[in-house]
Amino acid sequence: MKNKMIRCENLSIGYHHAGKNIAVQKDLHLEVQAGELIALIGPNGSGKSTLLRSICGLQAPLSGNVFFRDVALNTLSLAEQSRLFSVVLTQDVQIEYSKVHQIVSLGRSPYTDRFGRLERKDRQIIDESLERVGMLSFAQKYISDLSDGEKQRVMIAKALAQDTPVILLDEPASHLDLPNRIILDRLLESLARDMGKAVLYSTHELELALQSSGKIWLMKPGGGGLLQGSPKELLEQGEIQKTFCNEYFSIDKDGKVHIR
Repeated sequence: MKNKMIRCENLSIGYHHAGKNIAVQKDLHLEVQAGELIALIGPNGSGKSTLLRSICGLQAPLSGNVFFRDVALNTLSLAEQSRLFSVVLTQDVQIEYSKVHQIVSLGRSPYTDRFGRLERKDRQIIDESLERVGMLSFAQKYISDLSDGEKQRVMIAKALAQDTPVILLDEPASHLDLPNRIILDRLLESLARDMGKAVLYSTHELELALQSSGKIWLMKPGGGGLLQGSPKELLEQGEIQKTFCNEYFSIDKDGKVHIR
């Protein structure tokens, strides 16, 4: 039986505007297990990024609770949360004069002293994390000299060096070409399958998500809620097709996209 990592109860997410709470999605009940790779999909504006940020504590939910192994997230300190969740946000990494090893070493911050001194164990974890994503030979290169795909793998190595049971990624493939999207896809699979991480990522790469993820969270537009299931289940129910298909393209029951 899989190990439950995250549980969301009666979770309503959104933002504050002009003194009012604007809900994007309401009353969500969700669970994430160890070793699961979950793709979060949905139209723009359906709340994917907001949900990720609410789950890991970067943004307070409007109501409801997030639990990590039955402990309410809002009862934990930032230091405690940083040992549970590592987050890779959508951003083009532009850090001048910093080397790959330095960037990845930031992942060890929750475990070092206030001066950020690295012990032998920390350096070993950094090297192992770089090796895991195929970037160990780039350790002394400047981050500004890397391609978008290489930068993304460095940021995932930083998340691995943080040594958390849960990894959340917001549109990790947004700056990548097709070969690098496939490499990233396989890497996320291995983190869940081989390392037992709970991996939750948002994506617009429908075909890749449907082919590789064990579970799909489908966010419906207009606050229509969130559907959960395997890719096969949601495709056979027609839910994915109803959400995304239009006059220009369709998705068959095998998850293949067809341009009309």
